[in-house]
Amino acid sequence: MDNFLLNRPYEVDTRTEERIALLYAHIKRLSIVERGMILLHLEGENYDEIAMITGFTATNVGTRLGRIKQKLKSQIKNGN
Repeated sequence: MDNFLLNRPYEVDTRTEERIALLYAHIKRLSIVERGMILLHLEGENYDEIAMITGFTATNVGTRLGRIKQKLKSQIKNGN
C-alpha cells in the first residue's frame, strides 16, 4: 500500500458532515408527516414498509417521497 495513505492521520470529512447537518436542519422544518416519511426512507425502509407504518399506499408513499426530496433540494439550493 502507499505509505502516504498508511501514514496519513485520521481526517474527518467536514464537508460531508456539514452537508448532512444542513440536510437534517431542513428535514426538521418539514411537516410531521413529511419528516417521518423521509426519516423512515433514510433508515432504509422500503415503500411497502413505510406504507404499512403510515397507512398510505405504496404508490402514494413513492409520490410523497419524490415531492419531499424535491422540496428539500429546492430549499437547500435556494438557501431557504
